[in-house]
Amino acid sequence: MDGDAVHHLLLLVKYSAAAAAIETAAATAAATAAATVAAVAAEIAAEIAAAAEIAAEIAAAAAAAASVASGAFAA
Repeated sequence: MDGDAVHHLLLLVKYSAAAAAIETAAATAAATAAATVAAVAAEIAAEIAAAAEIAAEIAAAAAAAASVASGAFAA
């Protein structure tokens, strides 16, 4: 094998290793992004659940107020 062939072979190994490192970094970044999106989605779901609970409390209070008001008008 001549010197140029050895040099090209070494470059191939070097760039193959670099490509593998880039692929690994990209996969890690994608996994991190997916985990972040999932965490944000969970936070949003929790906020929506809390808002629904507050809306239910408001509806119950409004129903109680309407009941009191109808009793007051009946008297």
